[in-house]
Amino acid sequence: MTPGLGRDREDGPRFRRFLVVFDPAFENLGALDAVALLAGRLEAELAALFVEDSDLLRLAGHPVAGSVSRLSGGRQLLDEDILRRALKVQAATTRSALEGAAERHRVKTSFEIRRGRLTAEVLASSEGADLVVVDWACGDLLLRAAAGGRRTQPSAAARDIAEAAGRPVLLLRQGAPLGGPVLVAYDGSDEADKALAIALAIAGEESGDLEVVFLTRSLALAAVWQEDISERLAGRALHPAYLQMPHAGLEDLFREARRRHVSLLVLEAGLPFLAGQATGDLLARMDCSVLLVR
Repeated sequence: MTPGLGRDREDGPRFRRFLVVFDPAFENLGALDAVALLAGRLEAELAALFVEDSDLLRLAGHPVAGSVSRLSGGRQLLDEDILRRALKVQAATTRSALEGAAERHRVKTSFEIRRGRLTAEVLASSEGADLVVVDWACGDLLLRAAAGGRRTQPSAAARDIAEAAGRPVLLLRQGAPLGGPVLVAYDGSDEADKALAIALAIAGEESGDLEVVFLTRSLALAAVWQEDISERLAGRALHPAYLQMPHAGLEDLFREARRRHVSLLVLEAGLPFLAGQATGDLLARMDCSVLLVR
């Protein structure tokens, strides 16, 4: 059977539940509308998890831990009661923003608050999810504050979740909307078909900017894949660009993503050039959101 053909294209991959991860470092509320829109297109519900990081709570009251007022610039000890109240307020604000986005896009949603270590709680809660959505800076509240709210690399927790979760993970980069341009690598495998289906949904139903990179040496096979994708898109206004890169590695995808100014790079996590430490290298160097598909 030709790779990438012979499966039911109409049904496509099923995404019934998104696990959207929140923690005290989350500030990317503007991305929730795009996440809810994507969930609506894939007919999935949004299951939100707000993690009160136990490591952060243990810092409260420690002599070296403190908070700085943005108004006065004064420093005070990080009191545990104050921190708990602040987390409660943040959880309520986050929940309101999520429910507002879900209502606009007619998506079912739930909201759970758990206390524990961030990565462990996310991995435990991800068992029933079809897609895990994680902010680029999750778990890095102190480093985010020290950097003035800006960071160029994903947090250690974000990288750990992306590498350890046994399901697709979307790492949201603040300032990089999901509406496009989108770049997806395709090698004809089942995972690549799943990645392509998500990329098509993100690029939009009526418009969008999508480039499909074919990872094959065969011109004939690339032509078959292109024809197959075109048939899948019959009747839609989305017209992807195609590029054949038979020897593509991370450097090639970096250059192409930057050339196209993409907002999202979609890759199957099992690609050979992502083995070992390469996934961490990918996340550390990309300046757009990244979706790793399993």
